Amino acid sequence: MSMDNSDEKIFLSEVVYSIKARDLIKVRVLLRESSNVSFEATEKLIDGILNCEGNFPIPLLIYILIYQADVSSKFPRLNMELYRKVS
Repeated sequence: MSMDNSDEKIFLSEVVYSIKARDLIKVRVLLRESSNVSFEATEKLIDGILNCEGNFPIPLLIYILIYQADVSSKFPRLNMELYRKVS
């Protein structure tokens, strides 16, 4: 079941807050919900993860690549971004 526009706004505000708070568990929960939002909302979630500094994105990228095949197939750059973050 997909979210309506107001639910997506709430989703995106949760994404921003959880990434700023560096809350790995909450971001993983949001990733699981990403199949219920638009491609654009999922893209904002991915971009938010990728724009984080330090090691915070690494476990999330690994999680996406291993457990979220539907998300990783939409964003083929994730493999390269993971490589770039760990290099």
